[in-house]
Amino acid sequence: MMNYVRSLLYGIPLFLVLLFVVSLLNTASLTVKKENEMSLGINAEPVTLNPIQQSDASSALVTGFLFNGLLKENENLELVGSLASEWSLNQITTFYFLNSLGAERAKVILEKEKIAHPEWGIDTSLTKHATQLKLTLHEPGYRHSESISQSLPKESLLPVQTVRLQRDPKNSNPSIFELLLTTISEPYFKEHLQRTRRSDDCEEWVFASSFSLQNFLEKNASHFPLKITHQETHLFTAEPVINFTLRHDVCWHDGVPFTSADVAFTCHAIMDDRVASPLRSYFELVSKIETPDPWHLTVHYRHPFSPALNSWTIPIIPAHLLENKDPSLWGSSFNRHPVGTGPFCFEAWKSNEYVRLKKNNHYFLGAPWLESIAFRILPDPLTLRLAFETHQIDFWDAAPWAIKGCSEDRRFEIFATPGNSYTYVGWNSRRPLFADIRVRQALAHAVNIPEMIQYLLYGNGVPSTGIFTPRMWCYNDSIKPFSYNPKKAAALLDQAGWKIGHDGIRSRAGKRLSFTLLTSNGSSIGPDIALLLQDKFRKNGIEMKIETYEWTVYLKKLQEHDFDAVVAAWTLPDDCDQYDLWNSNQYFAGGYNYTGYNNPHVDQLLQEIRNEYRRPEVISLAKELQQTIYQDQPYLFLFVPKHTSVLWKGSYRLCYPTDHGFVDRPLEPCKAGWNYNMEWFYRKDYPPIK
Repeated sequence: MMNYVRSLLYGIPLFLVLLFVVSLLNTASLTVKKENEMSLGINAEPVTLNPIQQSDASSALVTGFLFNGLLKENENLELVGSLASEWSLNQITTFYFLNSLGAERAKVILEKEKIAHPEWGIDTSLTKHATQLKLTLHEPGYRHSESISQSLPKESLLPVQTVRLQRDPKNSNPSIFELLLTTISEPYFKEHLQRTRRSDDCEEWVFASSFSLQNFLEKNASHFPLKITHQETHLFTAEPVINFTLRHDVCWHDGVPFTSADVAFTCHAIMDDRVASPLRSYFELVSKIETPDPWHLTVHYRHPFSPALNSWTIPIIPAHLLENKDPSLWGSSFNRHPVGTGPFCFEAWKSNEYVRLKKNNHYFLGAPWLESIAFRILPDPLTLRLAFETHQIDFWDAAPWAIKGCSEDRRFEIFATPGNSYTYVGWNSRRPLFADIRVRQALAHAVNIPEMIQYLLYGNGVPSTGIFTPRMWCYNDSIKPFSYNPKKAAALLDQAGWKIGHDGIRSRAGKRLSFTLLTSNGSSIGPDIALLLQDKFRKNGIEMKIETYEWTVYLKKLQEHDFDAVVAAWTLPDDCDQYDLWNSNQYFAGGYNYTGYNNPHVDQLLQEIRNEYRRPEVISLAKELQQTIYQDQPYLFLFVPKHTSVLWKGSYRLCYPTDHGFVDRPLEPCKAGWNYNMEWFYRKDYPPIK
């Protein structure tokens, strides 16, 4: 017994010393910093450096220095040009008529009405083509087109129907859509039909006709096992158009000029099934891209899509290196040796150690001041902290327990900002246990989130009330968090048929209320969250097992939906478009709707937000969306942590280009974050030479 006690007394301190030494050795083994190099620590290996295939934060951090979009957000989160120097947004609205005479009469009417209604924003010209009348509107959306339609004679207008057709998975005939089309002989139907393939099993058809496709399918169900999953009718088509003018002075890192062909290729690659891009939903509504010359392109959309401009902040990839090459081969070449247009070029990637970038001396805005940037892969939080304290990395996103000490240390500079991320537990709703809303709400009532914030974040956070954070302009501040109420949790589980067994664990129909929670060893608090949840759930008769995985394995399980529950977090853009995360059709391998959430009302709200351009209406829809999802509890929404970064005081300044020359100033917070314009940081011991 004495030997056992002695081993406890000496063994535990020895273990801690050993852990410290191992962490120190890991830190010391990092590559020695080059002169004038910025070093950043990342807690996981990047999955890919192809920006249209990435879905992890480490990859996104690296590629942000390698690539550019047509547009970007400035320090006030406003859209400004990057690869594009100019752009404009308008809409082509088309009315369809039974005959040419009806179109001619409508043109005469609107020539007068547009003078009486300048708010419609009709361009000076109205174009009649056979039985169609096309208008160009300055403002996209349905609102003005609906008003215009009210002034036209209804008896001569053809309704425009949009239907989404889904093939029965049991039907193996890949030509069923073609067969349906050849069978329909309705006048006008084929004349104005626009077909869009959404997947092998789904197509969207837009046609100007009073023909009822729904009735036809019901009468011929045995021949055409197709289901209409979405349908809407207007008296027009509304097709937004973006015109871009590109910069003439941009080259890829290999010296090849950047052109409009690269933009068109990027869009087509994102929509290629073989690429499996998580960005696909942003470009599904693109009907065509016109590239009349290397410096201009026009993007046409099938429907109003308010995030359209924001979507062009996505990085552009090079057509000359990837076009006509099988995407399955990208992984061994481009994805690990990328070529972009950004301020830094790829130099080296040593797995599990670092990724290094070197400055682009031919960057179109001028060469950066830094010679290189090294991203050091440090999955262990202790190693990350030691790397910062030994100057192996220059910045540290401080762990909550360290914030107070760092704030009191005069060597450090602290940047604390309201967080724009939230931590959650995602329930796999395709598993029967989590398909029951009573179970999901019971789990929410079983957890003391304020207590968790105090223990894990040392008070540096607030409870999450859903899909938006308090700093966002669309946040619904009227939502009250689910209270910690074990009695209510027990009552809900009783209602759902889960009764306490002799061993204290609930069961129903002979099946125990048991599931497994996944977490990553790259997370500083994920394992701790898991342990707190395990304790709280156990007190409510719920058995929760914990499995911890290395980051890449963890991410693969998420993307393949191979889990019961998972601890994760989302860092959000300052935009209310959440289509990728919550729309039911985003549940696929590699998609962001990991949990398989499916709520038709939510799908409708997500689509309405995308259709609406007016800020007050968007806010109203977004608040309803947040309220609906929070009550559904597809996630156990935990908390919004405060974001605190630490750096060595006075080690860096910022010198960035403007239209009026360079601005040189200390680092300071702004709406986009203290680290906005990081490509223009410079070390004080290597001042810029302008």
